[in-house]
Amino acid sequence: EPHGAAQWGTGNPATDWKLAAETAATEILETNPKLLVFVEGIQENATCSLSANAHWWGGNLEPMDCFPLAIREDKLVLSPHVYGPDVYGQSYFYAADFPDNMPAIWDTHFGHLTASGYAVVPGEFGGKYGDGDPLDRTWQDAFVDYLIEKNQCSFFYWSWNPNSGDTGGILKDDWLSVQTAKYTNLKRLMDHCDSRL
Repeated sequence: EPHGAAQWGTGNPATDWKLAAETAATEILETNPKLLVFVEGIQENATCSLSANAHWWGGNLEPMDCFPLAIREDKLVLSPHVYGPDVYGQSYFYAADFPDNMPAIWDTHFGHLTASGYAVVPGEFGGKYGDGDPLDRTWQDAFVDYLIEKNQCSFFYWSWNPNSGDTGGILKDDWLSVQTAKYTNLKRLMDHCDSRL
């Protein structure tokens, strides 16, 4: 989850995540050209990044607009991390128009890149879904609605196991029982995707 000093497009090999991702992708694809390369975003960036909409660690792919990755597009998957108020209370969760404000923020952070032909697969999202900040359930419902609207059928949910302090898991603390409400919300997306086959 690149964040802090990590930047995008600066050309500084010590901090430029874009350069690091390109270097890693070159090595990986030379070894096995059949693989896909997943690349996260960063957090904040000095340029080509709307800081008014605070980003998550690994969640900011806005700099792709100014500094696209030099990785073959048929091998590249952009994989932002995106969370709700259980992980951190971003100001936009407390806006008067929440959660209706969220699709425009997601579009700005990463969603607009699908229209440019990039594969975008959220690499992490999740939360306690009502067992923490009550707004998190609203946020997760809205994010699943967003993925359904965008026909975004590939995703990774954090996490399966219950010992993530920020998010809990799909499994309850007994490591056996399923958090039915979380599963039901994710199943809405999976059912939508199945109906498209």
